[in-house]
Amino acid sequence: MNVLKFNISGLGASFSRPHFNSVISSYSHIHKVSILGILGAVIGIDKLHNTKGLLPQFYEELKDIKVSIVPHEVKFIKKTEHIIEHTGFNNAGSNLVVRIENIINPSWDIYLVDSNNNKHFEKIKDYLLNNKSVYMPYLGRNHWFAEISDVKEIEGSFINVDEDEIDCIDSLVDINEVELEENDDFTVERIYFKEFMPVGINEVLMQYEEEQLVITNDIVVSANCKLLECDDKVLYLI
Repeated sequence: MNVLKFNISGLGASFSRPHFNSVISSYSHIHKVSILGILGAVIGIDKLHNTKGLLPQFYEELKDIKVSIVPHEVKFIKKTEHIIEHTGFNNAGSNLVVRIENIINPSWDIYLVDSNNNKHFEKIKDYLLNNKSVYMPYLGRNHWFAEISDVKEIEGSFINVDEDEIDCIDSLVDINEVELEENDDFTVERIYFKEFMPVGINEVLMQYEEEQLVITNDIVVSANCKLLECDDKVLYLI
């Protein structure tokens, strides 16, 4: 199976949660919807002309592409930025102070699998491999430019947990899809991070569909999904 891999990084990122109070908080990692938005920008799908009540065009056209996300850090440093909105457009003529949470120096390896012969996949592959882009990709906010590097095609294959021995999953994985067991080797430091993150868009409610995704070195006991083995890693596809 052919897999397209690339690294995406930047000086900062902010993937805003739709639910916040005094601070516009960010998900801790890039998520599938954001990745599809970036791919849409690269090949020229204009998100500025989305029709109210319909799925964003980039999501409608790219949603069947499978994505795996491997962070370079379990949890990146976050900092809160204060922005003064003084145009008056957002606050009836007066200044408005907005606090936005940013991820500092993030980096993720992204793996793409064309599971359903998506009509744009070959174009995505061509643009990424040849360092082309129609629109400037960014990491959640338009001043956090995205750097896409280390683009290559690699071979991968699906594996079965019941038949193959798997120590751990190297990517973000849906906690509801796997059964994990804490490693009893006390010489190994346990890694465990869990957060509700978007895995798609609900086509009725027009809002994020979220699942609990984890990063862990716990042992995989069983899985209700196919796992992908490539690049010396075991990957979960969203």
